[in-house]
Amino acid sequence: AAQSRFARMLNKWIHRVTAIIWGNIVYVRQLDNRTKTCLILILGLQLLFLIYFILAIPFHYDESWSYIYFSGRGFLDTATFYPLPNNHIFYNLVAGVFDKLPIDAAITTRLPSLIIILITIYYLFKLASIAFSRGTALLVVVLFAGMFPVLMYSVEARGSSFIISFTLFIFYAVVRLVQEPGRRKYRYLYFLSMVAG
Repeated sequence: AAQSRFARMLNKWIHRVTAIIWGNIVYVRQLDNRTKTCLILILGLQLLFLIYFILAIPFHYDESWSYIYFSGRGFLDTATFYPLPNNHIFYNLVAGVFDKLPIDAAITTRLPSLIIILITIYYLFKLASIAFSRGTALLVVVLFAGMFPVLMYSVEARGSSFIISFTLFIFYAVVRLVQEPGRRKYRYLYFLSMVAG
């Protein structure tokens, strides 16, 4: 009974995540070609810069400490060991999953930051498009993506990128809830972002 309940819950979450992904694919397809091309170009260039930075910037003390005492120790230790208030538990849990990849830990523990910041850039575009023209929204995205703290936190194996991202997701959820108060998915996004960020 417990397994079937877990299977139903897992199936429900997989369905929700699939619906979110499909909704974003539809959103991008509906953009005019110029905007779509610019957005893809911005994300692609950002990805190339961040990959270069991940490979070029040495693994520093805080990242090493997080890996040795949290993300590299397994799920249970990461979830329950909290000696300092600057440790981002959720980030280290996610980095622990990536640590299972057959790549150097200096790279795998940085990958969650890279992925979440690319998602954040996309959602910043969606959020800015609500209030501004598509051209202005693209400019907002370029300015955000080029900010020094965003660039640095995007390649650090620390929770700063998650804090930036989940803060933006909270704003996005609030704006969407104002527009569509009955949509549960934005409530879920709000509460999930509050907990995860």
